[in-house]
Amino acid sequence: MKRWATCFSWSLFTAGLMFCLGSLQSFATGLNTVSREMEIATAPQASLVYDRHGRLVFSFASEDRTDVGLDNVSSAMVSAVLAAEDRSFYKHVGMDLVGMARALFVAGSTRQMFFPVALPTQIAPAP
Repeated sequence: MKRWATCFSWSLFTAGLMFCLGSLQSFATGLNTVSREMEIATAPQASLVYDRHGRLVFSFASEDRTDVGLDNVSSAMVSAVLAAEDRSFYKHVGMDLVGMARALFVAGSTRQMFFPVALPTQIAPAP
């Protein structure tokens, strides 16, 4: 009888875990739709000062940034960022379950609380 209860408990745990992981996968897939409906707010850029002939004299800003379209970014740069951030980017659909399990294990073993960030604060809803 005790063995049956243990098997039932593990089965219930496994079913609950599968339900949670399936829900997370569904949520991650839904984020793709949401991200298409949002646009990224522009970041502060440098102020440019031109002379009367239209030549750039100088620029000043606390953050010197220039917006560049994704089509103007080289594929080597995109690959470098993906390699640094997420090596298995093309192998999962927005959620790296192995990476999440590793993070939970590390957080549990060090007894640290962590709060994942779902979306950056620079993303604003489209008008």
